[in-house]
Amino acid sequence: FESGFGTRKDICKAVEWYEKAEKLGCDEAACDLGCIYYLGRFPRDELKKRNQSAHLTDSSVSEISSNGGDDFQNQLAEDRKKAFSLFQHAAANGSGPGANNVAMCYEEGQGGVERNWREAARWYAIAARRGVLSAHASLGYALLTLGNRVSAKEAFETGTQHGAPECADGLRLIREAEKHAANSRKHLRNGANNEMATKYSIKSASGNGSGSVSSLEIVEQLEKELEKYHELSRRLYNAASLHPESLEEANA
Repeated sequence: FESGFGTRKDICKAVEWYEKAEKLGCDEAACDLGCIYYLGRFPRDELKKRNQSAHLTDSSVSEISSNGGDDFQNQLAEDRKKAFSLFQHAAANGSGPGANNVAMCYEEGQGGVERNWREAARWYAIAARRGVLSAHASLGYALLTLGNRVSAKEAFETGTQHGAPECADGLRLIREAEKHAANSRKHLRNGANNEMATKYSIKSASGNGSGSVSSLEIVEQLEKELEKYHELSRRLYNAASLHPESLEEANA
């Protein structure tokens, strides 16, 4: 009913059957229903019309009547809390997609939780262990954001070994950063960065003369530039990869 396979598309019927399946203990249904809430696709107005005519008393009615007067943004915030609860329930029962969606909520700071990259990384790692292929790349980028390039590289490599295409870009980013850092150290060892060393010269603590910043300190400056590169990559990843459809498309 949600996708219109073998029947006409009917989001209200999809919600009805997802709710029934979720009550019967189907974690996949809990995740799918959670996604409908998260993307702002819960058909509140249409269900209200149908319930008024059919006098239904299922769980959808309470959802409709309790939130009908809220504006869209407030309603979406409440729906995402509901989604997070469904994702958590599924994850607690061993669902890989549930764990992945819990991680997404922590990454985006949605569903009633604050943005927390450590929690996002923890849940992406769980999702990856449970077989969610895309979680490897998400884990890698979360670890990059936390500044842990070694573990991020391991996540991208593991994902690549399992056939996750999204990991290729992350792995390439890590290797470019490592190559850049190695070349920088090589130039420093060869004395090719005398001009840079002069630029970063500092006065000695006693004030009598001056000393040059050590090679290690210059490399640390370069490492900071690489962190900015990683941050840009994370932003591009967020913009391009989080959802297959926008809220506007979902509500069209």
